Amino acid sequence: MSLSEASEAPGTIPLTILFLVCVAMLIGAVFIASLVQTDFGRVEVTNADYKNFNGIPIRAKLFRPQEASPAP
Repeated sequence: MSLSEASEAPGTIPLTILFLVCVAMLIGAVFIASLVQTDFGRVEVTNADYKNFNGIPIRAKLFRPQEASPAP
């Protein structure tokens, strides 16, 4: 049985539709993960880059509540 025959068998989902459903689920998961990371808009997330003592660049995420006032 070839791949095209399997996708046309009665009672099966065509591979294109299955692929599109998986892509939609992936996009939805990325969107939900972004909302969770920002606490649904209550936290500002920024990226900071600095070098450690060996000169290797390090990337960090800074999380700041939206209600926080700037430091003096």
